[in-house]
Amino acid sequence: MQTPKKQIIIFFTFLLIIQSSLLKALFDNLHKIEEYQKIETEYPSYVDQNHLGLCLKASIHLEKGTVVATANFEKTDKNYIADHPSEEYRYIALMNIDDNGNPICGKVRGKWAFCNHSCEPNCDITDKWEIVTNRKIDKDEELTTSYDALVYNYEWPAHWNFECKCLAEKCKKQINKYRLDIIYPIKKR
Repeated sequence: MQTPKKQIIIFFTFLLIIQSSLLKALFDNLHKIEEYQKIETEYPSYVDQNHLGLCLKASIHLEKGTVVATANFEKTDKNYIADHPSEEYRYIALMNIDDNGNPICGKVRGKWAFCNHSCEPNCDITDKWEIVTNRKIDKDEELTTSYDALVYNYEWPAHWNFECKCLAEKCKKQINKYRLDIIYPIKKR
């Protein structure tokens, strides 16, 4: 049996290990945020952290209709898979649908990659692949879009399903089908 002194030493050693792990994760994220601040500086938005990780926030008070980011794509043969451990499958967006009904996907680059889902989004995606505010936005408010916007002529694939953690008042908790009130801006060629 361990003496109280040994138990205290073990306890504090354990706390130091946890603290150093947390500090390393915090510094890693701060470094990532600094790097992401350098992209798309012409838009009134910045990369920050929320309850889930990295996110996009308004750098000033924004009026409805303000462009806060644009989508930059690098075509890929990979498809989006919700909650996949590899970034190769997470930062993917549906760009278009080919004549055979197959998805044309792209790796999302730039600030748009940090625009998280919300069941009550404050931004929309235009047909020019811009993220545009759909209402007035306060400075430092997170900028969000809908990941379940309706895509015409394309069935919702099961690998898009995810548990929502957006904290919106009307959060659906489980995203597993299209919503009909927001249309994703792609057209079948």
